[in-house]
Amino acid sequence: MQALLLAALEEFSEPDIATILNVPQASLRELFAQGRQALWSEHAERVLPLCGEPIEAMDLEMQLEDLNYSVVGLPRNFAHARELLRTQNPDAIILTSAVRFGDDLAPLSSVAPLLELSGAAFVLTTGYPQRFLTDATIEPVFVVDKPHRPNAVAAVLCQALRFRQARSTRRIA
Repeated sequence: MQALLLAALEEFSEPDIATILNVPQASLRELFAQGRQALWSEHAERVLPLCGEPIEAMDLEMQLEDLNYSVVGLPRNFAHARELLRTQNPDAIILTSAVRFGDDLAPLSSVAPLLELSGAAFVLTTGYPQRFLTDATIEPVFVVDKPHRPNAVAAVLCQALRFRQARSTRRIA
């Protein structure tokens, strides 16, 4: 997974990834294959995308379904999003920075009540990640740059779901 994350998210070159991981460059193809296998072998998780634009929502929905995720709906407003959270119990929420519910122009504060209702993993997609790493509101742990790159979305979503699982396991123990 580390090799895949370095390639998909950080966009490091193969020689750089080999150096970072201290492995021969020839072994990277196998590491990438193992990382992809780990992503695809996960059972289909239920995802609720919250997108501001219908075209972006449909594009993200197709990408998620191609990655073996189940999209529980594409809400158009806060009430519909809350209803989907209640009835569909998604494993993850993907929020695009363009989402606006009501008069609130800040996407994180506008969805804060939804996040409080849910134990779902949370991923933010944005063209300006530095704007959301300010500690001013909910600070997302998992951020993906736009435009959506399927491998990056898959890698970050997988990490967010694993983090959620580990957090749930610690709470039970």
